[in-house]
Amino acid sequence: MNRTRTLGQSTALLLACSAVTFAGTPDATVIRQTGCPCRDGAAPVAAAPMAPQFAGPISPMPGPISPYYRPLPRVAPPPGTLGRTYRLRSRPVPVEKHPRVAMIDVHVENAVDVTVRGTNDYRVEDTLDGFQDDDDPSLWRFESKPLVPGLPHIYEVEVEYATPEGTTTSKQLYVRLIMGRIVELKI
Repeated sequence: MNRTRTLGQSTALLLACSAVTFAGTPDATVIRQTGCPCRDGAAPVAAAPMAPQFAGPISPMPGPISPYYRPLPRVAPPPGTLGRTYRLRSRPVPVEKHPRVAMIDVHVENAVDVTVRGTNDYRVEDTLDGFQDDDDPSLWRFESKPLVPGLPHIYEVEVEYATPEGTTTSKQLYVRLIMGRIVELKI
């Protein structure tokens, strides 16, 4: 039994020695595998370094929050429909219009003039072309040129009212236009 075990161990040692050879000088400890030409001369490959982990708003370490940490103050949005544009009533533009055209219907009573201006620096036009509806004088319709995807399409709606003294006062609202939709804004 001992002789069989010793024979098995020596056979395993011979197989292991035949699978590897020493490379370089006798002092070198570099071992390369023999028998597979794809491993000869190949440089060692290291894994790519991991990206640094940045801390988010929540501390990765449990414990108390720094006494210098203060949440940002809430800022009121400008007057208008920003943040709730997609909850406003809207309908698709007519089929004969360009699919990226946006339109806005402004319903306002007793308005002398309504102007819609673009607020983005990269806007296509400064003011939207529009008119007062002949059948319904409280309805003003505006149409944009085809909008550029990826840009915020926020427009300022300025409504001028006549006062009993003969002067005009204005009210400004901000609205986001939606490509291919007619947004209805009631003031």
